[in-house]
Amino acid sequence: MKNTMKTINTLILTFIIAIGFSSPALAVGLSTDTGVSVNTKLGSKARTNIDINTATKAELMQLKGIGSKKADAIIKYRKKNGKFKSTDDLLKVEGIGKATVSKNLSSMKLPKGKTSLDVKAKAKSKTTAKKDSAKAKAKAKSTSAKDKAKAKKSATLDATASAKADAKAKAKAKKEKAAKLKAEKKAKAKAKKDAKLKAKVKADASVSSSSK
Repeated sequence: MKNTMKTINTLILTFIIAIGFSSPALAVGLSTDTGVSVNTKLGSKARTNIDINTATKAELMQLKGIGSKKADAIIKYRKKNGKFKSTDDLLKVEGIGKATVSKNLSSMKLPKGKTSLDVKAKAKSKTTAKKDSAKAKAKAKSTSAKDKAKAKKSATLDATASAKADAKAKAKAKKEKAAKLKAEKKAKAKAKKDAKLKAKVKADASVSSSSK
């Protein structure tokens, strides 16, 4: 009997392919024991915006890779555990893997119409975060190196400026000291000359007085 039904299904599928006809309702009735939906076999486009919390078996089977068995498993899990909070929760359903979830992300939605945080999004977010972290570290390292170089250059300039200022101050002090010594020497010479002149004037006055 089972083989007869498979043969009938195969003939009907061949007929549908021949006339280019596809129907979600018919797809449910013609799903085979392989667990793959007829829509997938026929290569027809899957429906979008299928609410995984309210979808019927027929609607679920319009998703890529979801056949009769997987649709039943989804409905069974939903009845037992309540509504799916995100499409990622489908991974908890027996027979549903990451690949199936990923290729149906654009077709599934949550009750309020919000797409879930899917596996790819999480992986992408993790990769982006990793890249951002590496970029931030590289930037921090580069900034640190630049800051160190800048600080070193600044210290060198400060040291050079300080050395120049010291040299200039020493040269000025030396010049001032030399000028002071010169002035003192000149003053002493003048004082000596003045003393000699005064002594001569006094001597001349004494001679003049004696001759009188």
